[in-house]
Amino acid sequence: MTIRKRLIFTLGVALFALFVAGSFGLWRLSLAQQRFDYVQVNIIPGVKELNDTRTAPAPCEGFPMDILSVPMSQISHSLEYGPVNFGFRTCL
Repeated sequence: MTIRKRLIFTLGVALFALFVAGSFGLWRLSLAQQRFDYVQVNIIPGVKELNDTRTAPAPCEGFPMDILSVPMSQISHSLEYGPVNFGFRTCL
């Protein structure tokens, strides 16, 4: 094998290795972009909603956390609307 053939072979192997490494890098970059898009679309809106609920005003009286502190007369009157409507009616 002559020097010329060895140099061409070495250059060809180096270019092939460069092509493989570049292709692998682009593939990994594509995967990273997909993960970034997933976070932008699915995770960040959920975190914003959680933050908004943390700064939301306190729940109105009688719904549903203070249901035990409501007088019995109001409970018996509101039972005709059903237990679900009771909390909404006391908030309105």
